[in-house]
Parts: sequence; structure tokens; C-alpha cells
Amino acid sequence: MTDLQNELQLSQIVNFPTHGNNTSDLILTDLNDFYNPPIPLAPFGRSTHLTVLWTPKSSLAPTHETTTAKYRPLTHLAILAFGKWLVHYLWVEVFTVPDVQTKWNNYLSSITAAYHHFFPEKKIRRHPADLPWITDKIKRLMQPRSHAHQTGNTNLYKSLRNKVIREIKLAKRNCYPDKLQHLKESDSSKWYGQIKQLCGLNNKSSTLPCLSHLTRQAAADEVSHHFVSICQRLPRLDVTNLPTTAPTIHEHQVCRKLQQCRTKRSATSIDIPMKLLKEFAPQLSTPLTSIFNASLQQAESPLDWKTSYVTPVPKTPSPTSLDQTRHAVSITPLPSLMRAS
Repeated sequence: MTDLQNELQLSQIVNFPTHGNNTSDLILTDLNDFYNPPIPLAPFGRSTHLTVLWTPKSSLAPTHETTTAKYRPLTHLAILAFGKWLVHYLWVEVFTVPDVQTKWNNYLSSITAAYHHFFPEKKIRRHPADLPWITDKIKRLMQPRSHAHQTGNTNLYKSLRNKVIREIKLAKRNCYPDKLQHLKESDSSKWYGQIKQLCGLNNKSSTLPCLSHLTRQAAADEVSHHFVSICQRLPRLDVTNLPTTAPTIHEHQVCRKLQQCRTKRSATSIDIPMKLLKEFAPQLSTPLTSIFNASLQQAESPLDWKTSYVTPVPKTPSPTSLDQTRHAVSITPLPSLMRAS
């Protein structure tokens, strides 16, 4: 080894043990000035060899935009605490005001504050190079595993390492059946597109060509004005055929509607998770019933219920105007759908 280093003028830069007390993983190089010193990381899988990370200096490092995703985990203990709060909460701020907009604002403020309190926000980083089967659960498990290795807690590290390995195997096994297999028979074009994405061959931008010259806010306003203009062409509702007295909604009806919600339904930024709505339908039906009845009696809906989150989908490969798009996905707050039904 020494002769090879001298002959090629290379230096060995791994200066820490990589397997027990021995440095068995070597890096021979003459590029010391261009790279940072190597650092040890946890082994891959059940290997007993440490992983050596050797990164270029900032001038050579590739630029990859990482994104930070925010989420609120619905742990069992947090759900129990949230349910205990709901059982004892009286919703005075909802029942004591007559105006439907004020009722809704008070309800939304109280339920959102409780949701944020019992389910604190956490963050997870995502990288463009992440493989399709890498899930948020795997990323969450990797963090304590690395921490256990760095602190020298061998037993905890091995336990978390085995758990990460099991989750990775399960994610790999389920990735194709869950995401792609059904598309092969139902929609072959989508299946082919997803296969290209898995292989890293699908670099097509999701931006509509007719909006590419606008800023994000200007593009959103343009889409909004376009679809609103379509709705304004519809004839007005004939109020003469409507009943003279507003119907009354009962709590058991609202409770049944909440229990029938699909847990995988897309939610807006003001909705709490569907799982909580279904779990605590009897408790949440009380304030919602008061809001629904006030809305029917006053013939008015809160402003949030009139807001729709629209995703334009092109009808042609390269649309030149918004007339060549359609809104395949239109999401509204759940209470507005329940009142309409």
C-alpha cells in the first residue's frame, strides 16, 4: 500500500476507524484540496462497517433544492387528549352569537387552536433525489437511528436500524402494486408515465405553457378569473320555487354525514383531518348543527365556504389559453359540502 501511494503520489485521508478499531475502508486520492475531510456515518443495513461520507467543497458541490414538508402526526395519545377536550368543551362562543359568519369564525378559531395544541407541527426534509418508495415514515425513523449511532447507544441503534430495514423492504414491496399495477390495465398511458418517473426519465414541467411567463400569484389570479367567468355565465337561481321557511337540521343528521366522510378526501387548509372528524363526529356535530341552521335561516354562507381550490388540467399537450384547460380538481371546505347535501 505504501509503495502504491508513493508511486502515484496519493494520500490516505480516512483517519478514523471504520470497522471496530481498524480503518479498513480507505480513500486514496490526490484531490485533498478540492474535498472536505471525510466523516463517519452509520452503516448501511446490518453491515458492521461504518459509511464514509466524502463531499466536495462548496465550489464543486451540486446544487439540489431540498424542500421542507410540515405535518402534524396523529398519535394515539394526542387523539385521546383531543377527544377529552372535545367532550368537555361547551362551544359558548358558537351558541351565543346569531350571525352565521361570526359563528363560523369562532368555531374555526377554537377547533384550529385545539388542533394545533394537541397535534404540534413537525418538519421533514425532502430531496429531489429521494427514491419513489422513500416515505415520510422511513425518514422519521432514520433521524433517531442516526442520533442513536452518534451517541453510542448500541442497543437502541440496532433496534432502530432493524426497524428501518423492515420499513424499507415493505415500502419497496408495496411501491409498484400500490402506485402502478392497477394503471397497467386501467390506463396504460399513466402507467408508462409513472414508470418513466420511477426511472428518473420524466422531467416534464407541470407549469402550463400559457402561464409560464407570469409570476405564481399572477398565474393564480388568471386561473381564478377564468373559471369564475365561466360560473357567471350560468343562469341565476329561481328563488320563487324555494320553500318559504328554512328547513331545520338535526344533530344526528350532521353526525351521520361526518361518519360517512372518506378519510382520504383532499382537505383544505382550514379543515382538520378527516380521521378526527369521523372519530369525534358526535361531539363536532353539535356546533356544526348550530352553524348550518343559522346559515339556512339567514340564507347566507360564510366566506370560507364559497372558496374553492382549483387545479387546472390541460386538455391539449401545450395549451395556448385557459380555454384549453379544465378544473378536474376542485376542493372546498367540508362543511360547505355537508350543508349543500
